[in-house]
Amino acid sequence: GDPILLPAGGKHAVQLGYSRDLARCIVDCRAAPKAVRQVYNFGQRELPRWVHFLESMARAAGKPLNTVAIPSEILHRHSELPWYDGSYAPFCDDNISMSLSKAEREIGLAFTPLTEWVKTTTEWYLSNPAALQNTKHADLRWKEVLFAGKWKATIERLHSRFEPQP
Repeated sequence: GDPILLPAGGKHAVQLGYSRDLARCIVDCRAAPKAVRQVYNFGQRELPRWVHFLESMARAAGKPLNTVAIPSEILHRHSELPWYDGSYAPFCDDNISMSLSKAEREIGLAFTPLTEWVKTTTEWYLSNPAALQNTKHADLRWKEVLFAGKWKATIERLHSRFEPQP
């Protein structure tokens, strides 16, 4: 229920990948003669915006999505979270899209629909809550929640300064 920060409002498109699809891709590469000494891009064909990806997770979890849109520059400069090295939320600050046509053509790259794998992944985490506590940067979540609160309060103060006075 705590807020999730959305750099640039979560408008950036992301090309994610499902671990089971990646495992199948690796097995298929080993079996495909054309795949020897080749490089293939891997990801989903679907390109949801970051906010839509989060919405699909919230739906799968049966929870409301609580986000706070913040300009990326503000997050990078003032949040004390490691946005600058791309490790804190690597897919939410820039559009990321790769061509998958070579992998589809040469090794038959196939995809599980986004809503299906997000549901499977979300259900797994819901049934294994300790796993979330061990994810990278879980120890910084409190800073994200604190910064979201400060940002919301700042925006509210700013809006109140521009409201018409009686």
